[in-house]
Amino acid sequence: MSPGLTTSKSAMGEFGVGDVLRFRYFLYDHLALCVSRTRVIHYWAGRRKENFIRIDKISYVLKVSKCSDPECYTAELDKWMDVEPFSRNIIVERARQKLNEKNTSSLGRDTTTLIRLKYGGGLNVDSGVFLLDV
Repeated sequence: MSPGLTTSKSAMGEFGVGDVLRFRYFLYDHLALCVSRTRVIHYWAGRRKENFIRIDKISYVLKVSKCSDPECYTAELDKWMDVEPFSRNIIVERARQKLNEKNTSSLGRDTTTLIRLKYGGGLNVDSGVFLLDV
């Protein structure tokens, strides 16, 4: 996380606006972008099995999904991606533009779309990861 960013420190760890948070659920990782001290933007499955991007309180994600406390995934992700991320303001603006966007395809369930919001078009081609266009 960049110096000077607003951070939140609790039992859930330390993170700031623009950080990627990882919620572990058994063998599955649920990723979200931190947009305030208490809120994240992330993919969520609706009642009709549609995935869409929404904003929620971190406490709500924990309660409903029964995931573990989130951990800040930003430093590990920045190193793995090997690309300079956008500034925190741009990351949040890009994520907010995607709110309520729906996608019913299996690829649409991939939270790497949110990671693309953080890094833009840059991708470490050696990573072997397909990121959806945004």
